[in-house]
Amino acid sequence: MGAVLAADVVAAAVKEEVGEFRQRLYPPLTALGLFMGQALSPDGACQDAVARNLSDRRARGESGCSLSTGPYCKARQRLPLGLINRLGVAVGATLEQASPRDWKWRGRSVKLMDGTTVSMPDTPANQSVYPQSGGQQPGLGFPLAMLVGLMFRGVAFEFRMKALGWHRELWNWLFWAGSFLASFSQGFMLGRYITGFEPGAGFLLFAMIVGASVCGGYVLLGDPAAQVRGPRTPA
Repeated sequence: MGAVLAADVVAAAVKEEVGEFRQRLYPPLTALGLFMGQALSPDGACQDAVARNLSDRRARGESGCSLSTGPYCKARQRLPLGLINRLGVAVGATLEQASPRDWKWRGRSVKLMDGTTVSMPDTPANQSVYPQSGGQQPGLGFPLAMLVGLMFRGVAFEFRMKALGWHRELWNWLFWAGSFLASFSQGFMLGRYITGFEPGAGFLLFAMIVGASVCGGYVLLGDPAAQVRGPRTPA
């Protein structure tokens, strides 16, 4: 995060969202950095985050600290949600502005959307706001919250560039699958609309052909070599 945002921007966000705070073992930015590393770590354990903090302190020549996870967990709970949202939006906006023009579609920013669900504690308040799935028996399930994420395509390319190992290959496949599904769906629905949504294998096949044609059209639009060559002229 420090490599993307200027120090004064981060300091202003902490001052406005956190306010005055004591210089503890885990100040807000330290706790937030460890929390981000914990979320991205394959281990995902609080003990791993505390051990990394100890290693960082030793590398900076500072005194060591206990490996107890209690202080870190309390510092993480004190993090204001507004600080996380503000810094996250600022990082995304900065990366989007700095993204090369080649990462955009015809110079325009394209947004990607993704969604998931998370289970919530089974309390009456959560049940009233996030009702559990209709397929679960009352009292036997957990409230489900649906999350929808919206991100710039250029920022996603930045994440892909920094991904390591199988994560980069996963980004490649996700870009391919998402682009194919969106393009094919547009063409498929166009084909179904043209045929008046009539039932039958022939009409369905026609819609699939239109969907494949739309995918091919988008490939030609995004092919820089084809745009440079231009139309072929007879010899």
